[in-house]
Amino acid sequence: MDLADASGFSAPSGVTTFDPTSCLGGFGRLWVGGVAEANDVVYYSDTLIGHKFQTGAAGYVDMKTVWAGDQVTALASFMGKLVIFGKRNIAIYNSPDDPSSADFALDEVVRGVGCVARDSVQALGDDIIFLSNSGVRSLRRTMVQDKMPLMDLSLNIKDEITTHIVNADMAQVKGQYCLCGGYYALSFPDRNITYVFDFKGNPDAPRVTTWNFETKKTPKALLSTTDGIMYMGLGNSDYAGRIATYDGYFDVEKSDVTSTYTTSSACTTAGHVWESTNSKCWETTNSTYQADFKTVWLDFGDPSRAKLLKRFLAIISGGKNMDVTMNWYRDYKVTADSSSFTLSPTASGTSYLWGGATSLYGAAKYAPAFQPAEYKLSLSKSAKVLRMEMKGTVNGFKASLQQMIIWAKQGKIR
Repeated sequence: MDLADASGFSAPSGVTTFDPTSCLGGFGRLWVGGVAEANDVVYYSDTLIGHKFQTGAAGYVDMKTVWAGDQVTALASFMGKLVIFGKRNIAIYNSPDDPSSADFALDEVVRGVGCVARDSVQALGDDIIFLSNSGVRSLRRTMVQDKMPLMDLSLNIKDEITTHIVNADMAQVKGQYCLCGGYYALSFPDRNITYVFDFKGNPDAPRVTTWNFETKKTPKALLSTTDGIMYMGLGNSDYAGRIATYDGYFDVEKSDVTSTYTTSSACTTAGHVWESTNSKCWETTNSTYQADFKTVWLDFGDPSRAKLLKRFLAIISGGKNMDVTMNWYRDYKVTADSSSFTLSPTASGTSYLWGGATSLYGAAKYAPAFQPAEYKLSLSKSAKVLRMEMKGTVNGFKASLQQMIIWAKQGKIR
């Protein structure tokens, strides 16, 4: 809604062009910041009258007295407090429900770290996740000190993230926390890359997955709904108006082929999916994608001693017919030694049961279950430190690395 179009709108006193870049609806009023004429001021509206910023209980918070030379980039509500993000600082205020009272006071200032992308700010339980000038950060309240210490969540991809912060368009950056999977997605649309921070295993050190999208997709909008679905708006002209959902492990594209298959029987006979609600026939196509797993540098507990590399063992579940390339990097080198193998798990259980004589229901169907399998490779040469990398193309069958073991003999100190 354009507030200037609202009947009775009143801009803050002294503001010629009301063009805030950030807005928060909370504590019974609207809070805005980033106005070009005063980008270090936060304005708040009258109580329950969000289009009046000059009369009644409206007012402003001048951040010049809190930080010098910074500007407001984002606003958030957190644990009953108002959080004001600058590019290089963060201010936290108590009792924002009545900013005219003496209780509305500065609680804490975090200096040297701020938010560089407004739409990266997301609430995660008792945390706020945001993109700072040095990586993805989390504000967390501790019960003992009643303060909010900073936590860096992107240490494992520090170089990549800081490169994007320098080169990407921060105005396009989008973040979204998905309740369905317990992860935070951070998208850099102009670089066609999205990072997924999975908090299920360890909230303090999330597992980070990188999605490299084709140029034609360019995800520019993210939305998580209460029914557990993550929606992604695709921004490239080739996919104009298309919305994708995050579901499972496969990149699947759906095309409307109703003009060719006009009836349910024709659609299903052709192997497609008939949607009875809208009388639509959908063709699904699996798009392959590259999976890349890389370890940190491994020193085997003794970085000064050479290790004679002998054999590598990986226990992998799934990934039928997936060709895997194994690279190992020695002593911080950028070139690698390589070998390859193909995943060939053994299927167990009933591959399918469709309308069989022993089936209780004619439409019962069961997919094959692929058991974990061992894959061994011979390694070569020696190294003091070692990094392992596995690459493969996923096409319809998910693969999961369960365990890996490296056999090496102890060598000389060098």
